[in-house]
Amino acid sequence: MGSNVSFLAAEKKTWIEHTLKYDGTTRHATKQIMGNRFPRGEKVWLGKTKSSFLKFEFEHWFMTNGTSFLEFGGPDLSIYTAVVNINNLKRQQYEIVPQSETLMDEGMENRMNQVVGLANYSLCLRNCEHLANYVMHGRWHSSQMADAGRIMNVFRDYLMGESQIRLVNTPPSDIRTQIFSGKAGVVYDFLQPYYKATGFDYYLDAEEDTYNVVIIGPTGAGKSHLINVLFNSPICESRLSHLSVTPEVYFIRGQGQVTSRRPNAKISTDTVVNERKVVVTDTIGLCDTRFTNEQIFDLIRGRVSRNFKTIHGVIIVLSTDRIIPTVRDHVKKVLEWLD
Repeated sequence: MGSNVSFLAAEKKTWIEHTLKYDGTTRHATKQIMGNRFPRGEKVWLGKTKSSFLKFEFEHWFMTNGTSFLEFGGPDLSIYTAVVNINNLKRQQYEIVPQSETLMDEGMENRMNQVVGLANYSLCLRNCEHLANYVMHGRWHSSQMADAGRIMNVFRDYLMGESQIRLVNTPPSDIRTQIFSGKAGVVYDFLQPYYKATGFDYYLDAEEDTYNVVIIGPTGAGKSHLINVLFNSPICESRLSHLSVTPEVYFIRGQGQVTSRRPNAKISTDTVVNERKVVVTDTIGLCDTRFTNEQIFDLIRGRVSRNFKTIHGVIIVLSTDRIIPTVRDHVKKVLEWLD
């Protein structure tokens, strides 16, 4: 009993700040060997093994090229003294994560440079799976912290308040991407914006009175471009790609007029127009080639449900040349969840 209590106390301490804290010695030494151990253009993939800490079982994730391993600690180390390191320690069999093989590139190198030496492990907010997925794909995501994940199931009742549960599967404040492109001007000269953009967030105050819109659709269909059109401003990165341009779930804030039916209205044209605060949600593309459909669905569902009590509108964006059965089934699954 005593060890379980101290385990919970240790984990709770890691929730106070969601930032990156480093072991300086390990960080300096690892940066010296990083380029030699993981050269650009070489095949890399994600692996995982079963691990445990004080009888608590979870999956230990890492990135590897078959010879070198980037990992947060190791499968047999105390997680609260773990440090992100690169090693070539031989290990027993491990499971290769499906769809994870790719080539080492500049983006992965930059993200690796951000996290080597990281020392403040947190099972809930900064675990080995978060780290591996971030370096490989730019997404701070752990399937073990999804709604039905093995770690979430243990700590769900202990995550203190709405402010902490909303931090789950969001990147630490030090490395949050600025989604606004910074470009001046408008998307179309002839178009009046529906809403005026005022900012963006990774998580929201669920009690705030906002008009909430969620945009979903497959990768490359144009969700980010549609958001730029709604605000008539190039605020989100947008390009044609078979890979998702949006690596996380973002909440774009705005202000504008919203038309709604009057209370107790008997006909659909009995409406009223109000000036409202608006939140438009840009989501990860469905059917992305780097994550399984279940992983993407869990990520979107978890982030949206933790931040909204009410969803007022859903926009589905489809590309006419990509409406394949997988896309159709995935959109249907999301709509069933949204009811």
